Amino acid sequence: MSRSTPKTGIKEIKAILIPTFPAKHIDSLLKYFLDGAKKYRSSDWEGVGVKAGKFVEAAAKCLMVYCSQSVPTARKFKAGVALKNLEQLNSSYSEVVRIVIPKSCLFLYEIASNRGGRHDADDVDA
Repeated sequence: MSRSTPKTGIKEIKAILIPTFPAKHIDSLLKYFLDGAKKYRSSDWEGVGVKAGKFVEAAAKCLMVYCSQSVPTARKFKAGVALKNLEQLNSSYSEVVRIVIPKSCLFLYEIASNRGGRHDADDVDA
């Protein structure tokens, strides 16, 4: 597998996701994923955490739109709250959308936060 940023496949991934999710959130989601992978390859662990946190925020917005929830403005948007609220939706949405993906995203978000990705952490040496 090449260590360069994968260019092939991105168009195909977007083509699959954009009919279901807003293009702007998919663009963000893929950007943060690819940026995080690049940071990982260069052993920039703090950068990985930052990009992972942004990836989770983009994923939360995708799920909110998919579930017909309004996405608050940037300053009012709280990814953790949004992801926890998805669990409260009625069962017309699959468990994957309501529970599995949000819990996975919360796990990533907590790691990014507790490893110094979003705050000046002094109790965890990433």
